[in-house]
Amino acid sequence: MTVRQAIALLISFTVNTGLAQNSLLEEILEKYAHTFVLKEEAFRGQGWDVIINEVRQNDNILIGEEHFTNEIPLFVKNISKAQDFDNFYIEVDPYSAGIIKNAITELSETERTAFNEKYKDLFSFYALAPEYDLLKDVVRSGTNILGSDQIAMYADRLIFQELIRETANKKAQLLYREICAKSELHLNRFLENPENPMYLVTPEFSEKIEALQQMTLSNQEHEILKALLKSVAIYTSGPKGHEKRVKLLKHHLMQDYDIWKDQRNLFKYGANHMAKGESLLSVFDIGNLVHNISDANDKKALHIMVIGQKGKVGAPFKKFPPRPVDTGSWPLKSLSPFLNTEEGAWKVYDLRMLRKDLVEQKHSVEDMTLQRVLKGYDLLVVIPEVTAAGF
Repeated sequence: MTVRQAIALLISFTVNTGLAQNSLLEEILEKYAHTFVLKEEAFRGQGWDVIINEVRQNDNILIGEEHFTNEIPLFVKNISKAQDFDNFYIEVDPYSAGIIKNAITELSETERTAFNEKYKDLFSFYALAPEYDLLKDVVRSGTNILGSDQIAMYADRLIFQELIRETANKKAQLLYREICAKSELHLNRFLENPENPMYLVTPEFSEKIEALQQMTLSNQEHEILKALLKSVAIYTSGPKGHEKRVKLLKHHLMQDYDIWKDQRNLFKYGANHMAKGESLLSVFDIGNLVHNISDANDKKALHIMVIGQKGKVGAPFKKFPPRPVDTGSWPLKSLSPFLNTEEGAWKVYDLRMLRKDLVEQKHSVEDMTLQRVLKGYDLLVVIPEVTAAGF
């Protein structure tokens, strides 16, 4: 086999052997599987040893997750305890990330409890109890927290309550208060009926932001107002919104590049974002960016996908019910050969060795999602049963 032929096989996995792809994978993937168990919020077993050994050998650890479970934040928490990181990148906008971090580090226990009681529902994923516990643990270990997302359409009030305290412009302060009140009202209406829009995506919200932009404000205020309008554009762009969002994610990473370029970094985002190649949604996302930057600087990146085999996952809002894990829906349907974990046993698959085996045996993988997972991740962790995270 020539080098060109080998590369072509690795990229496409399109040589047809006449075998069904699931039967093929089931024949060989167990060679690259290791089990481990969760006991008293700690992990033990060969699989866990494999994961931590790999984590310690890489500079950038990228975890692509299924959101809203109790188990995945605990998994990440144990990784952060086994290996020190300089920075923890989360799927939250930079301003909210800073506000939440400061509440953890600067407020007294009484002040923080009061702050959380009033604003915790606006913390995005970190409004969920296990996620907040993870974040609190990481912050108190001395790890820096960075965010790269757009401003969530319900997080405007969290940001404006800070601007109310910090602005030197009295007229702007009044308008900030008005926006906060209307944002809270719209959120409550949305929770009663999701057909009702949140305030951030209404024309009135954009008009008020544009009016604020005409005022004499600090550079930080103008930066945040601009970021809010970018977030509005993402939410109101229909199918193009995802592409705009990914561009913003990558823009924020590059803005912070001097902070994380020579550091040990932990990234925790949805599995759609963390692949080293083309994402599950067919764009080149931040996983691809971090992978290429690591490679260009002679550093290593480890991409880990974590999914649940069965159970329930939570919801982004309190009044929304948990939903069952559906192995017949995308993307789990494409990963069905991996979903055979025994009760109580977690399993980690080394996809790098599996990829190598597939290429050497000239086997094809026709499912596009499965291709992207196999080429985009180094390790796949399967949880036997996930439980829905609560607030």
